[in-house]
Amino acid sequence: MKDFIIDRDEVMVSFDISSLFTNVTIDEASDVMKSILQQDDSLQERTSLCPDDVILLLNTCLTSTYFSYKNLFYQQKEGTAMGSPVSPIVANLFMEYFEHLALTSAPYVPRLWKRYVDDIFCIMKKSQVNSFLQHLNSIRPSIKFSMELETNGCLPFLDTLLSRKDDGYLNITVYRKSTHTDRYLNFNSHHPHHVKKGLIRCLYDRAKNVTISPIDLKQEQHHLLQVLQHNGYPANFIHSTLPPSLQSSSLSTSTPDTFCASIVLPYISGLSEDIRRICKGYNIRVSFKSGRNLRNMLCKVKHPIPKEHQSHLIYQIPCACGKTYIGETKRRLATRLKEHKELCRKMENEKSAVAEHTWSNQKCNMDWDGTRILAHASTTLQLRMKEALHIQLNQQHLLINRDEGMELSKCWASLMKTTTTYH
Repeated sequence: MKDFIIDRDEVMVSFDISSLFTNVTIDEASDVMKSILQQDDSLQERTSLCPDDVILLLNTCLTSTYFSYKNLFYQQKEGTAMGSPVSPIVANLFMEYFEHLALTSAPYVPRLWKRYVDDIFCIMKKSQVNSFLQHLNSIRPSIKFSMELETNGCLPFLDTLLSRKDDGYLNITVYRKSTHTDRYLNFNSHHPHHVKKGLIRCLYDRAKNVTISPIDLKQEQHHLLQVLQHNGYPANFIHSTLPPSLQSSSLSTSTPDTFCASIVLPYISGLSEDIRRICKGYNIRVSFKSGRNLRNMLCKVKHPIPKEHQSHLIYQIPCACGKTYIGETKRRLATRLKEHKELCRKMENEKSAVAEHTWSNQKCNMDWDGTRILAHASTTLQLRMKEALHIQLNQQHLLINRDEGMELSKCWASLMKTTTTYH
């Protein structure tokens, strides 16, 4: 598009679909998917399923869309489910089919047509814009388009700003909305350095790949330098991360490391970097995950499961005397607590430390409703390890437990004390 010239009687226009995912017709999308699978000669090399079997499974995913709100369950009757991993694939392939229908049946075709999922950029005659919009909206009743025309020779499209020069040539620069604050991940935030380096490379690579004019590229690079420094990034850190040449090839031509194993650990500043360096010597890839933040503390996408219905967990039962019992279970918490209560009722002290403690003193009364979930785990080994860690973290004279569980090195408990607030 660098040498593309826009005529005087042409206009830049962008088309956008309102809520594509929820307006895709499932039956027609399934027919499109089936047609694509039938034309795929390499399908049998990747799976033993025939196209009909794949479509049957796909329809199960697309039509079994349930969600809960305030303890009530709802079914989505139309479109693909928002958030489902299969929805973007189905929607994009459906749009390819829709795009083919629109362009082959149009009375006139735009001179330039570029689409990214449901966002379309076109250059066409000014006199054809309104009739072409009507044509798009007439193809399928559920797929409705809106359009935006260029203003003062400029049109924003996704992260780019397209503009026409005086000589008619098309120019492209990075686009930022008027509400953009230039706030990025702060350098002093609790994140690994490779995440901050990735942010710098991403911003500079976008500028290099989007901007056409060398003058605009230098202005964008100067702007990024000021913005990053405003977000706490030292100038030497920026320059050492991205070479002055800004050649993206220099960042991607190196041979990637091959590892024999991979692990994911919580990020702890000053410690995680040493762990990664040591593991790299044993050919182990180490990735980090962030801890608690405002998003995962305040944003709850799904309705929380009541604690008594949760399973694979470490739990803590308090007693009126101030002591607690820590245990683990793979079953639902309500089932495990029922077993504890039954053993206490039958006075089977030899089978249960909780029962023994309850009958040892009349003042001891287990607070079953005050039971807390301390952690979750997916395997038996993880359950036993986490149970032992939480027992070590607690003060032994406040525990009802008869033993400390699985034998672990004391260093793990010391590490958890620096990263966990235990109650």
